[in-house]
Amino acid sequence: MTLPDPTSRLEAIGSAARQEEQSLSPSDNISALKESDDLFAGLLRKLYWSAGWVLYFLIFIFCSIFLVRTLHWLLPDQYCWLTPAKLTSIDTLLSSGGFIALGGIGKDFLVNSLTARRR
Repeated sequence: MTLPDPTSRLEAIGSAARQEEQSLSPSDNISALKESDDLFAGLLRKLYWSAGWVLYFLIFIFCSIFLVRTLHWLLPDQYCWLTPAKLTSIDTLLSSGGFIALGGIGKDFLVNSLTARRR
């Protein structure tokens, strides 16, 4: 009875390990992860940019409504164009919690974005 040659088995194991190492190259995995991170970071930047513009638009609307209400309060009655019912609805809108919360969110967004630009 003869024993099998151990060197041939070691060579076969070594060649199989080299083939597996080539198929699982870490540079491919790292580049795929970097590409995935770049896509996610790009999506976050676009989402942040879009949220910023929506917030700027809502702040503009709020300031416009506030300006119209202030003009109606300061101008003489002959120059006023809104009915008392519409003025009441504007007063309700300006004093509602939604616009107050929007003001707080807008302030936080602006402060965070301005401090991030200074860094």
